[in-house]
Amino acid sequence: TRLETLTRGAAHLSPDGKQMLATIANKMTAGLDKTMAQVYQVPGAGNILGNSINTLRQQLAALSSLQ
Repeated sequence: TRLETLTRGAAHLSPDGKQMLATIANKMTAGLDKTMAQVYQVPGAGNILGNSINTLRQQLAALSSLQ
């Protein structure tokens, strides 16, 4: 929910603000990708958390592509 709110609010940022937020989101994504890969290695975790992880990745991708 917080990422959705942040994404909606990002529309009101200046171009520099959007670029800064995109840079932060890219850095977050890099760190989270490693953690998410580890989660998928736990038997059954992908089945339980897969939808949440995919949603998080989509939201971070939206923030990463701000211009």
